[in-house]
Amino acid sequence: MLEVHAPEHGIHGKRDFFVHMATITLGLLIALGLEQAVEALHHHHQKVRAEANIREEIRENRDHLKELQKRQAAEMQDTISILKRIDDRLKRQPPDTSKVPFGFATAPLSDAAWRTASATGIASYIDYDTMQRFAECYKQQEEFERMQDKALDEFLHLGSFAVLGESNSTDDAELREAQHVARSALANLSALRDISTGTVQSYDEALK
Repeated sequence: MLEVHAPEHGIHGKRDFFVHMATITLGLLIALGLEQAVEALHHHHQKVRAEANIREEIRENRDHLKELQKRQAAEMQDTISILKRIDDRLKRQPPDTSKVPFGFATAPLSDAAWRTASATGIASYIDYDTMQRFAECYKQQEEFERMQDKALDEFLHLGSFAVLGESNSTDDAELREAQHVARSALANLSALRDISTGTVQSYDEALK
């Protein structure tokens, strides 16, 4: 808080008055300049720290997603195997009796650093082009997570039919329902693979 004190001695004449006013004005300008400089430095430190946190978060998310992509091809192949067994049953062909792995991996993606910077207003200190890349990156991430949830729901639904290809007691109506679920699960897995590729690309763009 800025304070202005009365002069120690009385003012005698116009000259003393203007000297005193000039001194006060200069002192206020210096104080305001220092205050703004300190505030600007503080904002700069906040911006640097927030941008570093966001970049680190994006790098970690990218690593998780790249690891997930290694498993997506196997998940699609497992789903194709389940679908083939169901098709074989409907065609009255002997199904393959080998064990089919069944699982769905998810990527633990975070947006805490981004949400914190946005909620506190620190994001406004980051330059516009960088902010645009970050925003697009997290928008793409949200799309991936929505698709991942949808694919997971379909995959869990498929789990209740996963053994139908091996069961001789299953009727054609159940097999056709399972066939529909398996095809839907396969389509969602394919869409998820494509979206994950786009998300990794947006991560790479944001980290430039």
